Amino acid sequence: MITPILFRCLPVRWLNCLAVGGLLLACAVQGAEVDTTPVKFAAPRSVFADDPKTGKDPFFPSSARRLEKVPGPSGTQISVQAPNKNAFEHLQLKGILGNSSRRLALINNHTFEVGEQAEVKSLEGKLNIRCWEIRNRSVVVSFVGESQRKELFLNEK
Repeated sequence: MITPILFRCLPVRWLNCLAVGGLLLACAVQGAEVDTTPVKFAAPRSVFADDPKTGKDPFFPSSARRLEKVPGPSGTQISVQAPNKNAFEHLQLKGILGNSSRRLALINNHTFEVGEQAEVKSLEGKLNIRCWEIRNRSVVVSFVGESQRKELFLNEK
């Protein structure tokens, strides 16, 4: 007899909420079996063909880094490709240091003395150059193995 009195006091909305809540509680207590085994996922692997003969570097198309290497003196590697005609345009004389008895030239962020040869980085890739002469406002350089020399001037800005 207590139950009908309780139902008369509660509004219909509350009764509906109690009924739905009771159903949800009953379902949660019973519970369905859940598969807890971990799912194995294998991501597809990308395959790239890295053959310098069939393609070129899309970011540095004139780079020599992917070319075939030839063993040089003392086990060092030398690129097979010779620099192209416009490679001198990628060399920039950034500064001349020192006094008249000993001068240093800064070319593409690499320091040179007269007679020194080294690789410098450029947009063309790594260029192997030799410094022949350092003047007051310019430097005479050539590519190693090439006879053509070029005079690089300081920027007058």
